[in-house]
Amino acid sequence: FPDCLDVSDEGFCEYHTFQRACTDQEFRCSNGQCIDQSQVCFMDKDSRRLGCIDNSHLVNCSDHQCPSEDMYKCPKSYCINNSRVCDGFPDCRQSLEDEDSCEFKCGENDVCTCRDGTMNCEDQGLTDIPKINVKQHTTKLLLKDNRIRLRAERMKAEDLYHVTYLDLTNNSLVEIPAGCFNTTVTLTSLSLSYNKLWYLDNGTFPVPIGLKQLHLTGNMIQYIEPGTFENLNDLTALDLSNQELSVVYKNMFKGLKSITVLNLAGNHIN
Repeated sequence: FPDCLDVSDEGFCEYHTFQRACTDQEFRCSNGQCIDQSQVCFMDKDSRRLGCIDNSHLVNCSDHQCPSEDMYKCPKSYCINNSRVCDGFPDCRQSLEDEDSCEFKCGENDVCTCRDGTMNCEDQGLTDIPKINVKQHTTKLLLKDNRIRLRAERMKAEDLYHVTYLDLTNNSLVEIPAGCFNTTVTLTSLSLSYNKLWYLDNGTFPVPIGLKQLHLTGNMIQYIEPGTFENLNDLTALDLSNQELSVVYKNMFKGLKSITVLNLAGNHIN
């Protein structure tokens, strides 16, 4: 690699004259330079110093196997250290794959991490559902271990329209305000487990939505108003384990036409 402006530092080097034969532990570069075999098909920050100046040690690497689990194989190309994956700089120069599908900071004040349609905001001390950038196509929202208070106005916001999976586990919720789930028509899985809910009324799900899984385990539910689940015709799994239920009332499970799993373990039903 020429460092002098007149290229004089590269004019009389041995790799130009082919005078020295490479050893069995060395690889001959296209320009005649000899490098250690360990540098073949390996690209790192020291490649300019330890590899071929003309980068010929990084070609014809399609079938090369990375010698260590600490390395990442660029598609049909050379290996890089795992530490260079998702570091904000593309090292797989042909495919840029080392920077694809990487986690990145997102949400208000960058307290969440996003990756492949999942927004993870667990255990961040949040009191409200963070706003989602609609361009990120978020479908899975993880809000476990916060102090979020559900608000119908927030749940109706456009940025939540495409969320299909919502985890509100352990948020100390004591109630579900009326109208919270009026517009969540794409929601298929909802976890409200390990909160402090003690009742469910028939205003919880007042309109038909496509919910398929509802997890409520570990609350303190004592009463479920008949008709609460009447609009959940697509629900296949309902987990009501570990509550304070003692009586199953008539029409308590009315509307559950598709249910295949109903868990009532850990209650006090006579």
